[in-house]
Amino acid sequence: MINPLYMLQVLLSFFVLMGLLTYFLYKPVRKFMVDRTASIEKAIKDAQKAKEDAEKLRNDYLGELAQAKSESQRIIEDAIKQGQKAREQIASDARDEAVRLIERAKAEVQLELDKAMAVLRDHVAELAISAAAAVISKEIDADTHAQLIADVIQGVSKH
Repeated sequence: MINPLYMLQVLLSFFVLMGLLTYFLYKPVRKFMVDRTASIEKAIKDAQKAKEDAEKLRNDYLGELAQAKSESQRIIEDAIKQGQKAREQIASDARDEAVRLIERAKAEVQLELDKAMAVLRDHVAELAISAAAAVISKEIDADTHAQLIADVIQGVSKH
C-alpha cells in the first residue's frame, strides 16, 4: 500500500532535487548552451564574411587577370605592328639601296662607254687622218687638213 507520508516525502524530495538541479545545473547548462549558440553563430558569421571576402578577392584577381591578359594582348599587337613597320622600313631601305646601286652602275657603265667611245673616236680619227694624209699629203694645206679632221671626228661621234 501506498503510504501518504512516504508519498509526500518523495514528492518533497523530488521538488527539492528539481530546485537544486535547476539552481546548480540548469542555469549553468543553459548559460553554456547560450554561449555555445552565440559562438556558433559568430563562427558562421565569420565564415560567411570570410567567404564574401574570398569571393571579392577572387573577383578582384579575375579582374586583374583579365586586365593583364588585355595588356599582354595589346603589347603583343604593338610588337607585331612594330615588327611589320621595321620589316617595311628594311624592305624600303633595301629597294632604295638597290636603286642607288643600279643608278651608280648605270652611271659607271655610261662613263666607261663614253671613255671607250672617246678612245675609239680618237683612233678612228687618227686612222682616217693617216689614211687621208697618205693619199693627199701633198695636195692639202694645213687649214683644209684641220677641217677634214674635225669633219671626221664629228661624223664618228654621231655613230
